[in-house]
Amino acid sequence: RAALVKADQNGKEEWIQYLDAGSYLFSVKETSDGGYIATGYYECDDMDCYPDLYLLKTDSEGAVEWEISDGTEENNEWAKDVIETDDEHLVITGVWNDDGWNSKAFLRKYTKNGELVWHKTFSNSTANEGNALMENSDNELIFVGYSGTQHGAYKFFMVKTDSDGNQIWKKAKESVGDAIFYSVCEAPDGGLVGAGFCNSWRSNLIAKRNPSNGNNVWNECIIGETSVGGIYDITPALGGGYYLIDERSNLIKIDEDGQIIFTEQVSSNLSVIELSNGDIVVGGGNAFIDGGYGGSATITRLSFTE
Repeated sequence: RAALVKADQNGKEEWIQYLDAGSYLFSVKETSDGGYIATGYYECDDMDCYPDLYLLKTDSEGAVEWEISDGTEENNEWAKDVIETDDEHLVITGVWNDDGWNSKAFLRKYTKNGELVWHKTFSNSTANEGNALMENSDNELIFVGYSGTQHGAYKFFMVKTDSDGNQIWKKAKESVGDAIFYSVCEAPDGGLVGAGFCNSWRSNLIAKRNPSNGNNVWNECIIGETSVGGIYDITPALGGGYYLIDERSNLIKIDEDGQIIFTEQVSSNLSVIELSNGDIVVGGGNAFIDGGYGGSATITRLSFTE
């Protein structure tokens, strides 16, 4: 059962809204009207049905204004990330028509009232997934995830489209062992930086691509610190470089070339933002992003100097 929780700047709970049983959420964002959008999947109790992608819109207090679930009748669909675009539409990415061996990554665009505008699928191999999504300063869409075969042989995957979801380029690249992107952001120079895991879940992966053609600028499979499980979120730092949070709750800062500046152990592992005053907020909990063990949800605000 999914829940939406809002906290004030001091971490004190303002409200919590529980959703229907069978609902699971991976991503939530604030919208331009002060409400929230969230996405994930919905799984019914019937043994004969399959998970469907789930998308909902709330008001500023978390009350659901509308919700939809959609998918195929015989296979699995789920959404991993959602954004509000510059034209105030909503776009989600995730997995479409997954039968356990074959799947497509997808982009779906909706109006702010939840009406489907278009649906696009993408693949570079038999199994494909979108994990994170962004809109760049040119209103183009970029999503990242993996492409390969199910249950192994993963390549980290990045796709760029125009605002209507028409593919501009797609790139799938091998690394040391299996590799997946979990997050993406735009660099100050317009480059695209993805982060995730390499070395088959044992090492952190950071890579930068040229926005015009998707070619590799640099990539780092950081094998020096093994058994870290991968980077789950990345955000540009105000003073240059990037902040990262990995599966073992390491807050990492890197420079513009991907070199580590410092690592700090914190108590959350799924998301990271930098506030306008330079404070860092990390959230999530001690939970593996694709399943496994669980734990309590946490949010932590840090203020420090290097």
